[in-house]
Amino acid sequence: MARALRKLSQTDIQASWCHMTGMIATAGGDDAIRIFQEDETILDRRNQPSFLLVDTKHQAHTEDVNCVAWNPKDPGLLASCGDDGSIKLWRVQTS
Repeated sequence: MARALRKLSQTDIQASWCHMTGMIATAGGDDAIRIFQEDETILDRRNQPSFLLVDTKHQAHTEDVNCVAWNPKDPGLLASCGDDGSIKLWRVQTS
């Protein structure tokens, strides 16, 4: 995950991993949500997996995004909450 961390924004507040898709979502203090997917072209991912930034939802909230969480039963369904007081649901395309 070290390679993925280099791509994270300095303002990323929290992360959530989806056990069904392997995607990671991050909540950002820049009002954005970022979605990462494991890079399957890396041959030996056991000790140092690598993740690619596959989507960014700019201005996902009108203020900081504080939390993201994947639905445990519905692959690709992501919830977010922000300082703007809203909770939003996002459908993220899965491969």
